[in-house]
Amino acid sequence: MKHYLYLLIIVLISLFSPLASEDFSSIDEHTKTVPQDLTEDIRKLSAYLTKPAKTDREKVRALYYWIVHNIEYDLDALDDLMWEKKSVSKKLFLAESVLKNRKAVCGGFSLLFKSMAESVGLEAEVVLGWAKNVNAFYGDGNTNAVFGKKPNHAWNVVKVDGKWELLENTYGRVWGNGKDMKKEYDLYNPIVIEYFFLPPPEKLIETHYPRDTKWLLLDKKISKSEFDSSPQFFPGYFIHSLELVSPKSFQNQVNGEAEVKVKNFPRDKNYFGLLFRDTIMLPDMKLNKYEIVRFNSNEENEFTANLKFPKSGKYFFLIMVNHMKDGTLRSDHSILLRFNSKKNTLQKNTTR
Repeated sequence: MKHYLYLLIIVLISLFSPLASEDFSSIDEHTKTVPQDLTEDIRKLSAYLTKPAKTDREKVRALYYWIVHNIEYDLDALDDLMWEKKSVSKKLFLAESVLKNRKAVCGGFSLLFKSMAESVGLEAEVVLGWAKNVNAFYGDGNTNAVFGKKPNHAWNVVKVDGKWELLENTYGRVWGNGKDMKKEYDLYNPIVIEYFFLPPPEKLIETHYPRDTKWLLLDKKISKSEFDSSPQFFPGYFIHSLELVSPKSFQNQVNGEAEVKVKNFPRDKNYFGLLFRDTIMLPDMKLNKYEIVRFNSNEENEFTANLKFPKSGKYFFLIMVNHMKDGTLRSDHSILLRFNSKKNTLQKNTTR
């Protein structure tokens, strides 16, 4: 009898645990069967995608999964917006145009999802805010250097079974099912696609901060300055389920040396850090010189890198995970930290 009771407890825990994952395989497969003539109309497409869905969550999954596999991110438009300071076509933001051209930037991804969701009876909103951007590579702040105080990103909230939840279509595409911007090879990372499907608020806050703080969806809100001061995370952090133990800040004041601790590095892959002085990327888009720093591990699956800063100034530490996939060496950027070091002023002990 005792054994049956234990078994019942285990079953109940697995059913009601928030960590239990739902099986969306049949919904995902259904999204691959859309007749071509239905892909030009938001209502018809959305109705077809959600036809087998029995819950709000399955409806959201069908729309999300189709978008991240069928809408391409417009890298040329991104260059125009960020670096050339050019205006871009409104077609990149209008839901109907995005569906027709199959290309968009974040605003287009978010507006398309909102339109599709509302057409099948779901409540959805577009969230404007900040995502940590690549300007950190040049030694600037995490979010404001390119766009000033204006939001630089858009994502969604959607009501699922009466509760607002977060959704990140753009990152699901760009980080999970896109192309490497420089090497032009296809990326397909199911872990990342899953990560940005209805991510818990305490996870999305690692990379996203909404202008309207009600969309933090956190019991305890954090400030924009707290968000900006946190480390910069990249796809490898999510792909390999890493955990940064310390430091917990992007910018760190140190005196000649520092220690970085990470948990859960995959032992079957090559992990290390690149230590740069002043900046990672030079103005001509070339990589700055760097020093390779190795991690030491202990039995608790905790890995430590000991950094030395011989001169005063700013340093950047980029944590990487290298591995082979489909015969190609992949270098997954994972975590970026900045250290502002003063010259070590420790003096030798003297005796009289």
